[in-house]
This record gives sequence, structure tokens and C-alpha cells, in this order.
Amino acid sequence: MRSATGSGKATFGFELVCKNDTSGQAQISGQLEYEDPSAGISFHGRPGQLPAGSSCGTLPAGTGQFYGTYTPQPANRGPGGTFVIIATDSGAPGPSKGDFFSISLVGGVYDGYTNSGNLGGGNIQSFDR
Repeated sequence: MRSATGSGKATFGFELVCKNDTSGQAQISGQLEYEDPSAGISFHGRPGQLPAGSSCGTLPAGTGQFYGTYTPQPANRGPGGTFVIIATDSGAPGPSKGDFFSISLVGGVYDGYTNSGNLGGGNIQSFDR
């Protein structure tokens, strides 16, 4: 994915899992690593839990929306904040055949950072577990 600055690229890796518990409440687990060197952004994120009454599978198949907290890397860069991501697996096999990723940061040292677009390499895969 291109950098938010338009020069260079942003890279990320994540595993985010949504499972409904026995009462139907969504339980989220996983982690996120994100780096946009041209914009001076590097952080580690952990997903937060969805509001009471939320369940998994409310977005179109292949699309996931998650939010959580981020910690700048290295941590001495300043305070962390929250992130929101939307990731879409277009369903096409192989690298970047229309897969999409969007991220917004609120609060902390990276407050106001946003970036989105189709992948320039790699592959987002969504699975029903």
C-alpha cells in the first residue's frame, strides 16, 4: 500500500479474529503491526472488544472492521491512542488482487493519521473459523 505521504509505501501485518461466545457476543483477539516510514509512523496494536450486543459477521463477507489501542514503536516516541481498520479480502487468490486496507488513528502521538487503498503486494485472507 502506498504511504500516506504519497512517497514510499506503508507495510502492515495482522491477525484479527472475531468469534461469538455462547451468548452470541463477539470476542476479539489478535494483533496489528503497522509502519509507514515516509510518514514517521510505526506502532503495535491490540484489538478492543466490541460493544455489548455486537456479534461477528455483521459486515459483508470478506470484510472486517476492528478497533483497538496502539503503542508507538519505539514506545518512547510518545503516548499511544486508538486505531480503526477496515480490511477487505476481494476473494481473488494471490497477491493484491483488489484487497483493500484502511486505517485511522485517533489520539496519541499519531493523532489524525489516515491511510487507505488497495494493496500493492501481499494478500489479505479472511477465514470462517
